[in-house]
Amino acid sequence: MTSHWSSEMLPGDLAERPQTLNHVVTEYATQEAWHKQITFLTARGVALYGRVDRGVTHSIHLTDPNGNEVELVHELPRELWEGDIDAALNRAVKRPIGE
Repeated sequence: MTSHWSSEMLPGDLAERPQTLNHVVTEYATQEAWHKQITFLTARGVALYGRVDRGVTHSIHLTDPNGNEVELVHELPRELWEGDIDAALNRAVKRPIGE
């Protein structure tokens, strides 16, 4: 997925300010697929950082060769978090990369 914005595409006052891409997210359908991708990247020397388990997702970050931040995400099954929406939205636990 890529995103490209030019100032002509932005509404009113936003068009006067330079905009940048914050980050791109790639979601994996299963936790196994997410872990497999992390293992694949680590084995090839890709530096990973910012692993966070949230109430709804598990994520880890990397920087692509152009300096863009990429977040790899796995959404947890709904039944694990739907009973506690506050925790699902406001929980963030930093985890070691290799865990």
